[in-house]
Amino acid sequence: MYGYCSNTGLFNYADGGDLYDIFDANTNITPQQLLHIAYNITMSLHHAHNFDDEDARCGFRVGKNGGSYRSPEEYNYELENEKVDVYSMGNVLYFLLTHEDPWKRYKVKHVYQLVKQGQRPKVPDTIYQSNGIYERYMIQAMEQAWTHEFRERPGALQIAKILKEGLDRMAVGQTTILDETVST
Repeated sequence: MYGYCSNTGLFNYADGGDLYDIFDANTNITPQQLLHIAYNITMSLHHAHNFDDEDARCGFRVGKNGGSYRSPEEYNYELENEKVDVYSMGNVLYFLLTHEDPWKRYKVKHVYQLVKQGQRPKVPDTIYQSNGIYERYMIQAMEQAWTHEFRERPGALQIAKILKEGLDRMAVGQTTILDETVST
């Protein structure tokens, strides 16, 4: 399916279920496995938006932007581009990190206002203050994806690079970060 300067969607069949099923089917899923899932999601998003480098990028408009995973520009009905999906991906990363829907305590109409005002779902303090590789890299990737101004929001490939760095560190047995910041 191909859309040029308009809104379109592509949905793959997932025979393993959706993201909710990850936690239902595998109660022993490791942080490294979750980080790998997050990395695959970001790379898939990158590939979906960059399948043909010769096409000129253009914005598009959507008549109704419902739901609670939307970006500020979607709720403001501004011209949209691939960065709306990067923002939404931040909500998916939140779900993988916390095992909860990002806005589960709010009505969708309230979410619209919060997102437009620059508010983001709060990561529980026990997770946010963790020095674990998984937590630090997921938080960094999620916060980058949630950059309010779409012109400053990194692309999916930049988010993937953050997650890949975390995966690389976990692959060599590192589990925590001590007195350093995650690079971007």
